[in-house]
Amino acid sequence: TFCKNCLTSIQKVRHSSIRCPLCRAPFSKADIIKPSVLKETVESKDLTTDSHNYSSGDASSVPNEFPVKIRALLPEIHKVITKGEKALVFSNFTSFLDRIGIALTQHDIKYCNIDGRMSTGSRLKAVESFETDNMISCMLISTKAGGTGLNLIAANHVFIMDLWWNFSAEEQAMDRCYRIGQKKSVRVIRYCCKNSVEQKILKIQEGKQLLAK
Repeated sequence: TFCKNCLTSIQKVRHSSIRCPLCRAPFSKADIIKPSVLKETVESKDLTTDSHNYSSGDASSVPNEFPVKIRALLPEIHKVITKGEKALVFSNFTSFLDRIGIALTQHDIKYCNIDGRMSTGSRLKAVESFETDNMISCMLISTKAGGTGLNLIAANHVFIMDLWWNFSAEEQAMDRCYRIGQKKSVRVIRYCCKNSVEQKILKIQEGKQLLAK
């Protein structure tokens, strides 16, 4: 989450399109809400929605209430569930993982999560639940907190929600399910917003990979 004062100051900047610094979606002053209001909204019954069929993989079929990356992710998660498989969703921002969690909850998708706010014991319980509970089809993971040392071969789909300057960090995240014991083909999807800083990050990653060779 971001400080209300910071977001307000961003909006005051004279620019043709003011966008959220996290999801890059346009926003106005009306979109800035207090944490207490957000909590009440999440916990209210009005948050539930009717069932939707996102199996087509078309982000345009998902309601515009979600940022574009989440709108693109939801159809992919539904495909994973249809196949009876599991997925790992990585982000560098716990606040963005929280938003993804809200979207999954709205659409009755059971998930667990691992991030830096959790104790070691809580992380171990989350891993055990993900590996043993067939009802849990998705795990939300902070790239820094869960990018190394985990064995999550129950999953065979990986979604990288935001790019990082060091590509090796993303490779480590992908390797959480691409390990000894994995018997399924592993699919990885990396999301990149067009005309954003992420395209510059891609070029930096490519340059570093060339140097490594």
